[in-house]
Amino acid sequence: MRLTSPILLAWLLVTAPTAFAGPARAKKAFKDTAGVSLRKVWTQARRKYRDAVFISVSGKTGPQGVVRCRRTSPFQNGWRYTFYSPKAEKFVMMAECQGKIAGPLVQMRSRSDSWKYPISGSFIDSDRALLTLAKAGFKLDPKEHGGVGKRPYTLQLSRYANERFSSAPTVWRVKIGKKNILVDAVKNEKFDATRYGEGTYAVMSATEPLIADVFNKRPKRAGVYTALTDKAKILVYAKEHFPQASLMAIEGFTDAWGGSPCTGPGDGWAYYFYVPKLRNYEAIYSCNGYVGPGPTRYIPVNMTKHEPLRGNYIDSDRAIDSLLVAQGDLFNEGMGRNFSRTGTLLLRRYRASPFTAAGLWKVRLLWEISMGRRRFRLDAENGRLLDSRE
Repeated sequence: MRLTSPILLAWLLVTAPTAFAGPARAKKAFKDTAGVSLRKVWTQARRKYRDAVFISVSGKTGPQGVVRCRRTSPFQNGWRYTFYSPKAEKFVMMAECQGKIAGPLVQMRSRSDSWKYPISGSFIDSDRALLTLAKAGFKLDPKEHGGVGKRPYTLQLSRYANERFSSAPTVWRVKIGKKNILVDAVKNEKFDATRYGEGTYAVMSATEPLIADVFNKRPKRAGVYTALTDKAKILVYAKEHFPQASLMAIEGFTDAWGGSPCTGPGDGWAYYFYVPKLRNYEAIYSCNGYVGPGPTRYIPVNMTKHEPLRGNYIDSDRAIDSLLVAQGDLFNEGMGRNFSRTGTLLLRRYRASPFTAAGLWKVRLLWEISMGRRRFRLDAENGRLLDSRE
């Protein structure tokens, strides 16, 4: 069965498949995409775990979306399928190579909450996912992206859970070299976050979206106090107390969620204003709804280099999310203390771009993140990581 057309999972479970093909038929070459044996793999998993639901499938392929593996060792380089049994509360692993199926094995790890997002309905197969990228202008030649070896592509099908989306869409995650791209497995197109309720935010300019496993490992946290949470209150306060003041920068300590661990008045996010009447700067602080004056320490603004903030810019949580895509362990202290570090986050607009690289001469609005001796700069309009320095 060729599954370059969408796979209808609801149909796959209606009846059990016929007996596994005999030796003579098994040797017949066929296009080993992720979906071609899904029906048989799932049925075999359900023989032991009758309530097993489909969570994901992954494999390393060439530009055709086909795995290269040995039938004697499906788990080595074949397709790996993950199912979840709600009754047993276990993740179940299966593998397939050229029609040969191995498993089930119980996955011993996992704090992942992917069990909440089983895959159902129709979706495209692995070969179609790469063809979709090609139609979108993506060159499938691995050498174009630094891919090496017989299996340069890593493909994974799963649901994409994100608190900013209205639903958790089914996507193909495609990694080749340093490129990470999402393909909408239902709409058969390059992933477009705006279709799922996301607005102006685009991590890594939407070419390398939130794909890192770090977001499955980072605990969920509600009520993150971001830099722009009380921006409206700050601006009203500034207008009342410092007429004609210009907002020059925003700064504060940030955790791995992009929130400030503020404790009270005079703490939290600092908004730096230039007040023409005083010919000086004033700092206004916000902390969980409180807005008021705070210590006017060193002001990280130079009027010869910086200008007032204007235009659209992403919030601190989105800046940190973007950074974690590329630096997943940045907030980890080690010895089991993960996502426990804090850094300093600073938003400024430059009069002239501080970059000399081609394509960056227009970038002037930056989120700058300091973590120890390391500093990262991101495009504050879309979250794209631009550089890192010691």
